[in-house]
Amino acid sequence: MKEEEIRSKFVLIPLEMIEPNEGQLEGLPANPRDIVDRKFDLLIKDVLMFPEMIELRGMMVYPLENKRFIAIGGNMRHRALTEISKMSPAQINIMLGKCSGYAQLSSEQREHLRNTWGEWVKSKEKNVPFGIISKETTIEQIKTT
Repeated sequence: MKEEEIRSKFVLIPLEMIEPNEGQLEGLPANPRDIVDRKFDLLIKDVLMFPEMIELRGMMVYPLENKRFIAIGGNMRHRALTEISKMSPAQINIMLGKCSGYAQLSSEQREHLRNTWGEWVKSKEKNVPFGIISKETTIEQIKTT
């Protein structure tokens, strides 16, 4: 599948409708990547500092029969967003304060990040942009995306 075809199908999906790839799609092995706690904390901080990267470096999902989706690309970012979704705005502010480069941002930029994440964690659906891979896509094609 061509990248431009995938990009044209990006939609906002509630985070709770996305399942990590644990091998539940026949023929597609579970996500082989694992991440150590220290690197996972860094990933969370990167996502908090650069929320636009969630859209720019799109995550991919495949629709399941139960009207949910399985994360095919971006499993670790999905996991980081899941952790962020459990935080309160105050916890996010504390975490942002520990991020490299946060103190160097202008007060407007810091306020924008705090507001962006504060609104997102308080939202009911916690929508995230994902590219939906067509059901017509074969497992072999998915393995190469």
